[in-house]
Amino acid sequence: MGSDFLLREQFVTDPAQILAEYVRGERLEPRRAEDTNRLVHSVMSNPGLVRWIRDVARGPAMNGRTRTRSSSTSAAPWSTTARRTS
Repeated sequence: MGSDFLLREQFVTDPAQILAEYVRGERLEPRRAEDTNRLVHSVMSNPGLVRWIRDVARGPAMNGRTRTRSSSTSAAPWSTTARRTS
């Protein structure tokens, strides 16, 4: 993707369709692609959430139960609610 300008442009404008086509070999229904793109853009436009996801991904490997518990308690640093109540 680094050298393919058109693919990079398509990914920025419609990440759900590009991933579906390249990973699964099929297109998404327009409504599903639209909803997925909203989610992707919402996540990526929140620097605190991106930082939190990156930190969790780089952290030590944990079993599913521990990671779930850890994730639910660490969510506060990026949540809008946590900022308003602090």
